Amino acid sequence: MPFRKFAIVFVALLLLVLLAAGAGAVWLMNADLRPLIERKASAALGRAVTIGSLKIGWGDPLALEIEDLRIANAPWGSKPDMVSIAEIQARIDVVPLLKGVIRYEQLSASRPVFLLERNRDGIGNWKFSGGGSGGFQLMPKDRTHFPTLLDFALEGGRVTYQVPGSTPIVIDLAHLKIQTTSDGQPVTVLGDGAYNGLPARLEGTTASFTEMRDRTIPFGLSFSLANDDGAIDFRGTLMTPLDFDGASGPLTINMKKTATLLKVFGADTPAAFSSLITGDFTRNGNHWQLDAAHGDLGGNHFVGGLTLDEGPRGGTDKIGLKTDFDRLLLDSLLPKPSGGSQDARKIALDLPDAKSPAVTAAIAARRLGYRKIALADFALEGAVAPNRVAIDRIKFALAGGSFEAHGSAVPADGATRLRVTAGLPGADIRKLLTALGMGTDQIAGEISLHAELEATGRKLEDALAHNRGVAVIAMVGGQVSRDLVEKVSTDLRTLFRKGEGMSAVKCLLGVAAIRDGVATVAPLVLRTPEATVNGSGTIDLRKNVVDLRIKSDPKSTGFFALDLPVRISGPFEAISAKPAPKADPPPVAARQDVPSGAQAIADASGCLR
Repeated sequence: MPFRKFAIVFVALLLLVLLAAGAGAVWLMNADLRPLIERKASAALGRAVTIGSLKIGWGDPLALEIEDLRIANAPWGSKPDMVSIAEIQARIDVVPLLKGVIRYEQLSASRPVFLLERNRDGIGNWKFSGGGSGGFQLMPKDRTHFPTLLDFALEGGRVTYQVPGSTPIVIDLAHLKIQTTSDGQPVTVLGDGAYNGLPARLEGTTASFTEMRDRTIPFGLSFSLANDDGAIDFRGTLMTPLDFDGASGPLTINMKKTATLLKVFGADTPAAFSSLITGDFTRNGNHWQLDAAHGDLGGNHFVGGLTLDEGPRGGTDKIGLKTDFDRLLLDSLLPKPSGGSQDARKIALDLPDAKSPAVTAAIAARRLGYRKIALADFALEGAVAPNRVAIDRIKFALAGGSFEAHGSAVPADGATRLRVTAGLPGADIRKLLTALGMGTDQIAGEISLHAELEATGRKLEDALAHNRGVAVIAMVGGQVSRDLVEKVSTDLRTLFRKGEGMSAVKCLLGVAAIRDGVATVAPLVLRTPEATVNGSGTIDLRKNVVDLRIKSDPKSTGFFALDLPVRISGPFEAISAKPAPKADPPPVAARQDVPSGAQAIADASGCLR
């Protein structure tokens, strides 16, 4: 969690500076020789400590100047030094020092460089093996041993935090100041620098150092971490300040460009929209939570909540997200699409890698819009985890019905296997065709659709070429234009007049078996009082070409019907209907010809009886 890492790095930086100055002061009470101080400090930490030069000003306060201080890294570390500081100046009160408390009247560090890293077992190089000296806590183990800093200044610092297999976090601290008037007064914190190259300014106020050392009470803290793109503000309390744990209080994130915030979390995305998020933040151990959250994402107001459970060292974090929008306009959140359909076919079907968090999400919107698409009562529930994506349910109102689907994506022989099941029962066919840009008054009534599809590929174009499934469409009790029925049955009367009115649809059924991008349509049945029409053919989804043959059943038509076969063919954008050469009649619908996944809706249509 970048926010927690920032807190750990910040505290570790401060503690290491305190260590560097405090260690010298402790042993200077007994000796002022640099070799002795190096030896004592090395023994206390279990690491080699070296000092370039040392100056001592005896008195109260005790004055101390150190140049070129270095603390060796752990034996397994990536570089020789864990800490190097060009110069340290300190003034330390003697009386508190005799009681085991370090109280700095003034402390400054110039050009400190810190390397904080973990090994593959999760052990940090800041875990020292030495035994300490004289009862003093050179490195505070908890808040009760934290020293007093009346005036602290740091210039030109850099902290690098890294773990195996992860991108290092680099914090540059151009300036950092911590100031207060006494042990019992509030403390101000000011700093500016950069987080992985992102400029940031820190302004904060904390409770007193006296309260810091009282572990029985919450430690008050408020801060703002900001740059020109926005700010993160927190005002609350911590029970374990050095670990940023036991946290509770309101948190606000206000960003002009959400991409800046996402970059902090390691996601480099073109999210140019603004974000305002406010909620009640808590953190206890590995569990982070934001309750009663509300705000605005790119002009879309929402309410919801967020949880994060940090995984074990090297394990997977678990994130839970729940949001509810009144209106969600995806155009304001997603980048504008570039390129045509060919570009879309090149989309890689990559699954989240092993380092990705496991995310469970529930997103709802009373109104959802994207480009020319407008949906109502939208709901999405799903999960994303390493090597897996699952859509438990996606649902929205469509054409008077309710579209609902679920699906999954999993690895399969170096590619990705997609499985999708979708259905739209009881939709108004006119509204549906209008929504698809094919409005017509030739047909009316309720229609039901069902589809099941499995596809495999590394890219979308591969999945379109390697798939299998079934789709079914059925209607009972609708109406179809009498003129259309007469034309399909090649009724001679259409030469002299246009059929008027609508004819009742006894049943309409179309079933398509999909394999490797080609949908084989059979049976295709339309039954009305005037005629029964059967059809079959193919729809090539790879080339966007249709080739269907339909023919009316002579037993169902009148004297003037020629019952000639008709071929409907051509690319999607220019489909034509022409008389077809004499051919075998299309198959009559039979239940055994319907794939098992479509039999229930096909049976309900009545066309198979």
